[in-house]
Amino acid sequence: METRKWLNIRQAAEYVGMSVAFFRKGVRQRSVPHARIGTKSLRFDREALDSWIEGHSSGGEIDYRKQEGR
Repeated sequence: METRKWLNIRQAAEYVGMSVAFFRKGVRQRSVPHARIGTKSLRFDREALDSWIEGHSSGGEIDYRKQEGR
């Protein structure tokens, strides 16, 4: 199986496990790393997505605070 460095928006959404709409919104807000080729074609670097996910991850740890009396 070929591993591509650059992904289109559908491939990137599938790779990260998010929706295409999430990626489109992230591109508009410039919060998701991407490259634009021409006026419409978007590409996403697999390594940049990995770094972006790691930077926005809680590491799988959720801090639940126990309330007294419960």
